[in-house]
Amino acid sequence: VLAFILLLRVQYCNLQKKTYRLTVLCVRVALFLPLYAILMFCAVMAPSSYVVMIVLITIVEGYSFYCFFALITTNLGGPAATVDLMYQSQRNLFCSCCCPSESAVFYQKTTWAIFHLFITRSVLSVLSAICFYSNNANGKAGYVILNCISAAMLFYGVICLVNLCKLV
Repeated sequence: VLAFILLLRVQYCNLQKKTYRLTVLCVRVALFLPLYAILMFCAVMAPSSYVVMIVLITIVEGYSFYCFFALITTNLGGPAATVDLMYQSQRNLFCSCCCPSESAVFYQKTTWAIFHLFITRSVLSVLSAICFYSNNANGKAGYVILNCISAAMLFYGVICLVNLCKLV
């Protein structure tokens, strides 16, 4: 944590107007690991709070993936430049079964996947925590089903991000 605070301080002191947006996005993406570690440590120290910590971890993961996607898009010159680069690239998709091959459609699907990774998955994790703490059989079944849907969203979002990185 101390090293991370030092890193933030150095980044803040070296800010320039030209690279301000990229620096802020890099710091936001870098926040994922310390926050994840702190939340998992809290879950280990109080095992009954694990499901609540998973809700917070899901929010942190979604925000981190969103910032990473914004960082890539900003580095490439914006959405239009990203789509142009993907169109010019002759590379194949990593997993073409779940992603369309046309550049503009793929970019739009990726933005929706990131939205669902951040917002919808966070809502699902809150609902699954409510189901878990209901302490009945139907609640536990709902918890498992909602977590499976959440895992599928995570898988699809990561596949889209990997494909975006591979194409550009």
